[in-house]
Amino acid sequence: MIRAGRSHLVRTLGDLAAQQGVSSQRYRKLKPYEAAGFPPRISSARARTRLYDGEQVDAYLLGKPVPTLPERDDDNDLLDRQECAAELDVSPRSWDAYKSHPLLTGDMVKVGGVEHWPRGIVHEFHNSRPGKVLNRQDRTTTAAAPPVRHPVDGIVTPDIPPVPALVRGERYGWRTATSRRHPLTKGVALPPDGDGIRYLTTGTTPPPDALITARTT
Repeated sequence: MIRAGRSHLVRTLGDLAAQQGVSSQRYRKLKPYEAAGFPPRISSARARTRLYDGEQVDAYLLGKPVPTLPERDDDNDLLDRQECAAELDVSPRSWDAYKSHPLLTGDMVKVGGVEHWPRGIVHEFHNSRPGKVLNRQDRTTTAAAPPVRHPVDGIVTPDIPPVPALVRGERYGWRTATSRRHPLTKGVALPPDGDGIRYLTTGTTPPPDALITARTT
């Protein structure tokens, strides 16, 4: 990341090559930035463009102690694509979709040809998003499913409050399997009507009027 107030010190490999008086191709071939003691890159580990802090590089080249960068996070720190994704605990591809949000586009800056966003804006965007259910793989947002009771006798019953018109102990439901691989009646016989069970439809989705009738009759 680029620490707050240090964007003017950022240098690319091309900048470092010019500082040493060699071509970028020659500099990349020699790889002096991999020598022991050379200041670490300030861009994220998987970023395509390497970025370095110019003050640190100058001190190294002059044989002086390399100054340390601020360790405390600041809302004005600039984060690249990988770092923004890590900050929100999502994948970089998810961040690519998020970054078109107006709150983020207005504060995006390019440093060394690389897109960056202020840490505070990334958090503001995160806090402005409506509450959603997060999945385990990428923590992307999906609408929460309505609560459903456990299947009883092969029938899924909706979690709806009872109404006085219903007969005590009577259950209404419908079958849910739709795949050809696992047909509704494969290997088992459907429970017959009676014993508190009455089917609302022979298919997988009961018509609305059947549900209304079931609750009012």
